[in-house]
Formats: sequence, structure tokens, C-alpha cells
Amino acid sequence: HQVKIFIFILLISISLIFFFAQDYLFGSNFSKIITISFNTISIISGTGYVSENYEYWGNYASVLFLILMFIGGCAGSTTGGLKVFRFQILFKFILLHLKKMLQPHAVIASQFNNKKIQESTYGSVMSFFFIYILTFAISALLLSFSGLDFLTCFSASASAISNVGPGLGEIIGPDGNYSS
Repeated sequence: HQVKIFIFILLISISLIFFFAQDYLFGSNFSKIITISFNTISIISGTGYVSENYEYWGNYASVLFLILMFIGGCAGSTTGGLKVFRFQILFKFILLHLKKMLQPHAVIASQFNNKKIQESTYGSVMSFFFIYILTFAISALLLSFSGLDFLTCFSASASAISNVGPGLGEIIGPDGNYSS
């Protein structure tokens, strides 16, 4: 089930970037789709490769790539990120609590992969989210003490914790590197 969601995220991301960035890319529509697909898959999968500077495609592409850095791949993959299945469990938890707010006396059980989700699983996922975001924020704050700009600190922290490779900005963006 998570693979379908992962592919859905990829297709939506590629479609959005193609719709908004096609004026910034050269070549046929097929070559534009290939370029956008390659860079999008590379960012979400943590491959670390880029074929073009996606920062020239507009701010929405950069923001979308930053979001994709946090998502990562599916369970069992070597990519970084929070992973699709954790987002699925988090959204199930949110829906469960919304239903409980509307029907406080109802007994509602959530399932994932045809198995009941235990309360400890929700706790583990929320703890992981919290520690992940806290580590991200502390890393970005520590990087800011080195005199780097906000975008570099923010994306370097996201890229490092998600093991993505390129970040955003002149220093660590698609045309830069981490040597400095």
C-alpha cells in the first residue's frame, strides 16, 4: 500500500513541477519530463545526483524538493527521510483522534496492512517524528552559528538528516557542494 502512495507522491510531484517549470527547461516535452523525473526521484530517494540546477525552475520546485527530502522512501529502503509508512500511520492516528472527538464513546480500531495498529506503534511513530524534527531544528540552529544564510542552514540540515545529497542555495545547491 505504501508503494502506491510513494508512486502517487512521485507522479504528483513530477506533474506539478512539469506544469510550472516547463518554461524554464529547454527541449521537447519528453526530455523535460525525463529531466524533472530524474531530479525528483533522485531527491526523494536520496541518490544524491542532479542533472540540472532545479533552483532555476522556480521557488515552488525548491520548496517541493525540500518537502520530498523529508518524506524519503518506503519502509526497508536505504533512503533517509521519515518514510511514507510513518506518514500513513501518523495520518491514521490523526483521523482516529478526530473520529474519537466526534464520537467519544465509540470503539474504533485502525489497521495498517490488514493488521491492527497498537497504541505503542502510534507512540513510536510520534516519538520518531519528534526526535527527527528536533534533530533537524538543532542542526539548522547550530549551522546558523557558522554564519551561513537561512536557506543553506535549513536545507543542509534537511539534506543531512535525510541523507539526500544536494540542498538549496548557492553553497550546497545543485551547482555547489559541501566542501566549504
